Amino acid sequence: MARIEGKVRVSILVDGKGEVFCIKVVSGHPLLVAVALDAARKWKFKPMTQDGKSVGFYGVLEFHFSTTNADANLKSCVDAHW
Repeated sequence: MARIEGKVRVSILVDGKGEVFCIKVVSGHPLLVAVALDAARKWKFKPMTQDGKSVGFYGVLEFHFSTTNADANLKSCVDAHW
């Protein structure tokens, strides 16, 4: 509704099961941060292994929020990926 656009970067710690264990905001508009954090908490990753054992890892996710021509962007994304 506020038509705010921008990027939100979050640092994550993923446990040995592939679940997001810890999240920290790196940067982003305060009104977009909550949505990005909620999305990041729901992500699941294929567990990484080292020497045959599951291990955790750190990563950074970047969420791009845009209201400019969103319907056209969605269509091109669907066309490109399916």
